[in-house]
Amino acid sequence: MRKSFLALLLLAASLVLAVEVRAQVEDRYVVFLRDKGGMTADVRHPEVFLSERALARRDRQGIKVDSLDVPVYTIYINRIAETARVLGKSKWLNAVMVGVTGGDEAVREIEKLDFVVGIQRVGTYEAEEPANASADWNITGERSDDPYGQSRSVLETNNIVSLHDEGFTGHGIMIAVTDDGFCNADSLQGGWQDRIVCAKDFVNNADSLVCNIGSHGIKTFACMAADVDGMMMGAAPGADYALLRTEYLKGEQPAEQYYWAFAAEYADSIGADIINVSLGYNLLDEGYPSITNEDLDASSTMSRCADIAVTRGMVVVCSAGNGGGSSWDRITVPSDGVNVLCAAALATDSSSEKALYSSIGPSADGRVKPDVAAPGTVHTINRNGAVASASGTSFSAPIIAGGIACLWEALPDVPAAKLVDIVRRSSSQYGNPDNLLGYGVTDFYAAYLDNRNADGISASRADSARIEGQWLMIPDTFASDPTTRVMLYDISGRLALCAEPRGAGAVALDTLPKGFYVVEVASKAFSSRNTLLYD
Repeated sequence: MRKSFLALLLLAASLVLAVEVRAQVEDRYVVFLRDKGGMTADVRHPEVFLSERALARRDRQGIKVDSLDVPVYTIYINRIAETARVLGKSKWLNAVMVGVTGGDEAVREIEKLDFVVGIQRVGTYEAEEPANASADWNITGERSDDPYGQSRSVLETNNIVSLHDEGFTGHGIMIAVTDDGFCNADSLQGGWQDRIVCAKDFVNNADSLVCNIGSHGIKTFACMAADVDGMMMGAAPGADYALLRTEYLKGEQPAEQYYWAFAAEYADSIGADIINVSLGYNLLDEGYPSITNEDLDASSTMSRCADIAVTRGMVVVCSAGNGGGSSWDRITVPSDGVNVLCAAALATDSSSEKALYSSIGPSADGRVKPDVAAPGTVHTINRNGAVASASGTSFSAPIIAGGIACLWEALPDVPAAKLVDIVRRSSSQYGNPDNLLGYGVTDFYAAYLDNRNADGISASRADSARIEGQWLMIPDTFASDPTTRVMLYDISGRLALCAEPRGAGAVALDTLPKGFYVVEVASKAFSSRNTLLYD
């Protein structure tokens, strides 16, 4: 009897302790590192940290592995792990995130390490509860004789149905979906069962939670992936999908930008082609500096990483935000990224008018934003399996991302940066962009027709730019083309120079610091990309 009573006491104590541990708030810090240690050897063996699919994607686009691709130095990670729990790591930022409970002693110990150059508190974490939702195995909703159901008019706005009719549904393309969770995506019969390649949680490293939490992600995912005859068709029903959770449900903190960075790097490593971002940040919780208009210059953590993702050969599509008409009516981070396709929302049943809620541009440094537009009012699948209406730029982004997947299947030799340019050029107001819809409503079928027979999608090595003194010399192929644009990216992936030479054969570099640059020269017909040292 005494032993049984003692066992009950021990059980009760363990349950109380478990509740206390779950309720405990963990402070989260990002630790920035001095270097990457054994970087040279790692560059020679990219197959160690990049999948075969990721390397193939880069080979197709002529993108070489560089210092940004090298993982964070393992020895540094192990040293930090002796003091605090390592939650994530970013090779693009050369940083790790740690979780700390019970005071700042661990932080002070980490600061003493000779390879640490900075440490920043970015958020807290308190355990999240799974969603209280029970999934129906079958999708419910109004059924029609049209296989597209209530999706046809939405997909016809950007002429995606015509690409489907040609047989291009995104087959062979992988889309990484970053969101707040994908509740019941693993049990709903949405037609995507065999096309989810992975599901990971970068907020708390509990992958089992990815499909048991969040109500937003399942809706954005369904806009691309659904294939339910007579009810709903997604924009890219033939694509493969990686479901990546990056949004913390209990607050708005800088940490979420780092969760997204971890996910973007993971998407790169597994060979994803497109990243959909139906997320955006401006107002943060008390205690953290919120985003200002002046910050919309592609310099935020998330925007920098989004631009780096494009230099790795991926296309990043991001919702513009739903602040239109409010005190904050501007786009949000990371849609201000230089090479991020920022998607505005069209008003309901309109093919040319901006939805009132859709956020506006331009970026802080005067670039056209948003970039393109798609319907913001759609029918999609919620976490209970019902086909229902939803509105927001969160849904215009996956329509654009899915259209790009279909277009890329149709034009497989086009590199990511060129594809972004094609999408912009194939939009309704490319010649006269504004701060409401950017370059306008993309016509994906026209983009296909205009580029399917184009020769020389990637210019030859002989047509690459070169540096002479303080000038970037542009090949004659491009110099004579009035549509030519020159972009230089620094070692961190940040856009350092953007110029339209307009017939000139050279661009001045005298304002740039010395160093290595990725040089991209693009016209309507050709594109060239190479790395140069400006010394």
